[in-house]
Amino acid sequence: MRILSAEETAALLPYPALAKSIAQVLAEHAEGLVTAPERLVVPLTGGATLLLMPAADPSVTVTKLVTVHPQEHPSVRAEVWVMRTKTGERLALLDGSVVTARRTAAVSPAELLRFRCWRHKPWQPIRRGRS
Repeated sequence: MRILSAEETAALLPYPALAKSIAQVLAEHAEGLVTAPERLVVPLTGGATLLLMPAADPSVTVTKLVTVHPQEHPSVRAEVWVMRTKTGERLALLDGSVVTARRTAAVSPAELLRFRCWRHKPWQPIRRGRS
């Protein structure tokens, strides 16, 4: 199993490819090929929270594990476990904060690609004003 740093996680998730992958996963989820139940929220003592976000397709299963402790610094800590669906073999442990930030930034272009209403490539900025 590979344990990836924040930098290594970011390098594996370039925005153009990530936006396309998210669009593909959304389409597969709509077809029932990807399972992603609602986030499980577990209250912890002292106002803390545990969040579990699993998802699976026939080849890969992932679980994002997040703890939120408002009094601590950092207050949010997250990891993403990647496993082989058929065997449960752990393949990688990714930095969850990086995955969240990059996924969030890539979701809008992915949705636009899904509905084919974006004329520009989602990773190219749209210039305003004079060219």
